[in-house]
Amino acid sequence: MGNINMQMTSDDKGLDKAYAKLEKNNAKLEADLAKLKEQSEKATKAQQEGLDKSNAIASKFQLGLQAISAGWQIAQAAVAQYNTELQKSIQLDEQIKAKQLTVGQATANLAINFGKAPLEEFDAYTQRLIKISSDTKFGDAAAMIQAGANVLSGTSGNRELTANILQLAAPAFRANPADLPVFASSLATVTSQSGSSTLEDVRKDMAIVLSTMSQARIENLGAFANVAPALGSVLQNDTSNRTAIEKMAEAGAVFAAIGNVLGDTQGAVTKTSEIQLSSQLAKLLPENDIVDFNGKVVRKGTGLQTLDQRITALQNDQQLQRQFFMGGDGFTPASFEEQSKASIYALLTDPSSTVARKYRDAKGTIQPDLSLVQNLDERMANARFLGFLTEEKGLASRQEDYYLTNTEASRRSLIRDEVQEAITAGAPNPLFDFADRIVARTVFDVLMAIGVDPASAGQTALSSIDLGAQSESPFFYARLRFIDRC
Repeated sequence: MGNINMQMTSDDKGLDKAYAKLEKNNAKLEADLAKLKEQSEKATKAQQEGLDKSNAIASKFQLGLQAISAGWQIAQAAVAQYNTELQKSIQLDEQIKAKQLTVGQATANLAINFGKAPLEEFDAYTQRLIKISSDTKFGDAAAMIQAGANVLSGTSGNRELTANILQLAAPAFRANPADLPVFASSLATVTSQSGSSTLEDVRKDMAIVLSTMSQARIENLGAFANVAPALGSVLQNDTSNRTAIEKMAEAGAVFAAIGNVLGDTQGAVTKTSEIQLSSQLAKLLPENDIVDFNGKVVRKGTGLQTLDQRITALQNDQQLQRQFFMGGDGFTPASFEEQSKASIYALLTDPSSTVARKYRDAKGTIQPDLSLVQNLDERMANARFLGFLTEEKGLASRQEDYYLTNTEASRRSLIRDEVQEAITAGAPNPLFDFADRIVARTVFDVLMAIGVDPASAGQTALSSIDLGAQSESPFFYARLRFIDRC
């Protein structure tokens, strides 16, 4: 399986800038400490030659110490800044590693549904899905590949239809990429049942579902997964010569009417109820005779072909109503979701009922309005992840911009692990060996000898750490140079 190659569109400018500042401060402090060491040696020698001379040199030493204390504080700020940038970079690489793993899992799922095609075709199709993710500004290759796996299954391996579905659906999920696989799979179910193949056909299928949702009491786009299969199921029981869109528009009117009366904002109960209604009406009122294995007619054909024709037939025939709901003449009583029984009964027995009126109204309004698809895309065009609100979170959120080859991600991750180890080894010191053990101890001893409180001179960090352990720890800036070389 080939690597997933993406362009790296950002660099570690913040990290490099912080490192440069840190390195500059380090060089200055090392030079100052070298001078300080020389002055401390003179101060020690001067104490033996005379008090006056010693005091003069000690005063000069203290001024130098105060200067280096100020430099120390600057270095501390630089260290803090560097650590902030470093942590950003580490977190980003960890996300890259996690995302690469997710891409790998999604790619494995895609392979399961891809069939026995050559590896070159599989790699090319994977890259095509990633390109769709980029072209539509979808922003999550892992979710796109997983959606490809789901849709391939729903379209019986039709790669071109799968690509068309994803091309159309992806823009609506820029803000919630994890929801794309379920949505696209639902759209695939409808397109497979309607016989759609081109991008324009898929657009019409999506539009008729969205039109149904606009008439029903649907509250979010996630309910598409309930509406789409409900409309698609009706196609199996409609034997007319009408187009699939016309058949689904009629099914959408039934869905909208029942859903409105039930207040079914997610469409789950309505979906099950419509599937049950369509299939059981087709059994009661088939177009042609139904015969058993011996050729005996067990159900006489009625010539009725559509869902609307069968609904109208029951509304006008009380005997059919009793047979449908109570059974008889070889027909098993119809069964429905408990929540929808009353609404369906009213629809089939009372043309003046609220649900029947809503059905009639919806039949004239549910259409494959392509502007619904366009409007959905336009509304989502500027959608961004919540993390984009700040630059720092934005770095962690722009998944598409930071996909690397697996090799590159691994190399960078190993380097960041090395840095993390260096940070741990150096804690709680300020990360730099500003002086070796002799210089540090000399500074501390001279301060005590001349009566200066080390803490007041900004030496808290030096006096509170384990100087022996610190002097034996690796130079942190050496680690940084190692990283820079990599």
